[in-house]
Amino acid sequence: MGRQIFVDVNRLMHDTIDGETIIIDSVEGRLHVLGGAAPVLWHAATLGADTHRLVDEVADRYGPDASVQALSFVNTLLSQGLVTLVDGPAGDTTSLEWPQVFTQPRIEQFDDIADILTMDPIHEVDVSRGWPRRAIEP
Repeated sequence: MGRQIFVDVNRLMHDTIDGETIIIDSVEGRLHVLGGAAPVLWHAATLGADTHRLVDEVADRYGPDASVQALSFVNTLLSQGLVTLVDGPAGDTTSLEWPQVFTQPRIEQFDDIADILTMDPIHEVDVSRGWPRRAIEP
């Protein structure tokens, strides 16, 4: 048995919209936005992927540089407490929809969900970068 990634779905609500995954941490009160290849890696995590198999899969599909980025992203998820590693059989990740091109996984963290959720989406959001990024005051 290997080390599988575990996501506490009772604590971390998530959804993928327009190529970005939004994660709401109901315990820490944080919102995370994942971009690049991060949404597919997050999906693998929610399925209980084996860390070594996941990184090997990325290497086979996209090369060694991408696998280093994928491992770094998984380590970021671990250090931020969004996932843990547990002993057990790996989940089935055959349903993953891999992108044509691997782009650097990105994660943004927003610390105050209350401010974000009450933000006026017409007047207070940065149009060029989208929600939940606040527009800069003139």
